[in-house]
Amino acid sequence: MKLLNITLLFLLSFSGQAFFKDIKVGVGTLSENIGEVQTEDVVDGSTNGFEFNPFINIKGQNTFFIGLDYDIELGVSIPRSSRDSAVSRLNYWSNFLVSKKIGLFRPEIGLGFFFTRLSMNGESQFLSNGNDSSVEFSTPSGAVVATNNVVILGLTFETLIDLSFNGQINFLNIEDSEERSTNFFLSVNYSLGSLGL
Repeated sequence: MKLLNITLLFLLSFSGQAFFKDIKVGVGTLSENIGEVQTEDVVDGSTNGFEFNPFINIKGQNTFFIGLDYDIELGVSIPRSSRDSAVSRLNYWSNFLVSKKIGLFRPEIGLGFFFTRLSMNGESQFLSNGNDSSVEFSTPSGAVVATNNVVILGLTFETLIDLSFNGQINFLNIEDSEERSTNFFLSVNYSLGSLGL
């Protein structure tokens, strides 16, 4: 984490007069763990696919050297129920991306952190357990946060007006064969212009 902060400060020193030459705000949807979570209670049941999980994000962009731009992106999903209705789920993330504009397109690559916050209210649940369909189970109270390292590949289509469209594939925990998974992000973003210091 310290290395990431030092790197960001180093890159920001190339910013020139404006801290960010472009600030974008956006809305979109994310799909988590594509093909990783079984969704049916049968052997070889189907796995999860693309879902509608809305989020908002903000992205600051500037140029550092050799014609490359860097983006610092922060985002948060809208809180929602998990597959277990007693569990509330929230995602948030911070990404550092490097990109280069090629015509109307901007390929990007980067690193980041993806956080998943799960919370429960501690109320008891009645679940099936074999033939008995009304067994009472205690649930924990409070929240836990899981942190994932992310490698990002993305592509932005920049229109001739202030709108842009972005798609990203996030590879979570790529270094861990058991924890590895893939998230997809789609968003539309609006440019607010530059932010100076």
